[in-house]
Formats: sequence, structure tokens, C-alpha cells
Amino acid sequence: MDYNLDECLQNANDFFQISCIIDRKRLEFSYKYLSVLITNLSFSCELYLKYILLKNGYSTKKIGRTHDLRSLFNCIQTCFLDVFKCINNFYKEEKPITSIEQLLNRCGTNFLEFRYLYEHKKHKYVYTTDLAAFARALKKYCNVEFSVGDDNG
Repeated sequence: MDYNLDECLQNANDFFQISCIIDRKRLEFSYKYLSVLITNLSFSCELYLKYILLKNGYSTKKIGRTHDLRSLFNCIQTCFLDVFKCINNFYKEEKPITSIEQLLNRCGTNFLEFRYLYEHKKHKYVYTTDLAAFARALKKYCNVEFSVGDDNG
């Protein structure tokens, strides 16, 4: 499995930008598009994490086809401690309610759960503010560390 890293980052930015637009209009939409917001926000985080892993030399084979943010972030924490610390600091600057670990334990599989929300009978509390803060921290890391332009969100 090969990744085009430029497209991966562009897609992450695009999904993040759409989630920001939906979030800004949340009250206008009366939360109608909450599952769309969470799906796009989660997918942007997934793409940022995969981009960061690949840019740091992690193999596509090791990444696999997972959508689990917790497992992707654990790879960063295990293999690239300096990257983990930097992202964690950017996240803390956002003044989140939960730690990254708590957030990913609760929301790490949101992409799968909310993409197929109609299949689930139980409702789940979602930390959209902290998930958005995590996405911004990942995006900021990409912008700072890899000197990429920031033209979205």
C-alpha cells in the first residue's frame, strides 16, 4: 500500500476544514449534522496521524488499514517520543477538558462508530471540542515540523 503524502495531508486539511465549517454552523443546523461533523473530524485526525507516521519513516505495512486513532497515536508515542511530546504540548495549549489518552480511549474509534451511526442502538457522548483541539494540534505539528502551508481552517 503506497501513500501519496501530499494528497494525504491535503485530504486531512480538507476533512478538517469541512468539520470546522459544520461546527461554526452547529446551532443553525440544530445539531442535525453532528455525525457528519464527528466523522469528518475523526477522519482528519486519522489522516494527520498517518501522515506524521509516514513522514517520520514509519512503514505503510505497519500502519495497515486501521481507523483507530488510539492505535495510530500509540505508534507515535512508542516510536517517536519527541513527536509525541510536541503534539501533546500543542494539544495542551488548546486547553482541553480531557487528556489525549482519555480522549482517544473514548473517541478513538469515532470514525467507524459515527460513519455507521444508524447501525448502533446506543448513544455515545462525544468530546467534539477536544477532538477538534486534537486535530488542530496534529495540524499545527504538520505545519511547524514539516513547513507545510496552512491555507485551511
